[in-house]
This record gives sequence, C-alpha cells and structure tokens, in this order.
Amino acid sequence: MLLDVLKGDRSLFLRFDEVEHAWRIVDPILKTWAIERDYIATYPAGSWGPEDSRLFDKDSQYWRSSLTPECK
Repeated sequence: MLLDVLKGDRSLFLRFDEVEHAWRIVDPILKTWAIERDYIATYPAGSWGPEDSRLFDKDSQYWRSSLTPECK
C-alpha cells in the first residue's frame, strides 16, 4: 500500500468527501447503539444466531446444503 502511495495510485484510497458521506450514514447508527442497546439481539459465538431472527421456524424447513446430517 505504501508503494501505491509513492507511485500516486489512489485506487485503494477514499477521497475526503467519500469518507465524510460514509460517516453521515454510520454516525447516527453508532450514536443510537451507544444509547439504546436493548434492541440489539445478542447470541453466543458459534451458535445459529438469535431465536427471533431464524428464517425457518418449522422442522420441515431447512437449508438445502445444511451441515446437519438429519437435513438431507
């Protein structure tokens, strides 16, 4: 990356206005998360995620390429 800087290749870097626009989107989200943490569903690492965010709620529904042997 330093070599790109020395050569003047700016393709890996954002302009200031791009960074500023991105922060206009992200900053309100970060401020809300800092205040209201109750709505963020947490779950243990390595699990299938929070119960309320499951796509399939019936036993007959499953991912086509599931890792579990009973769902083939």
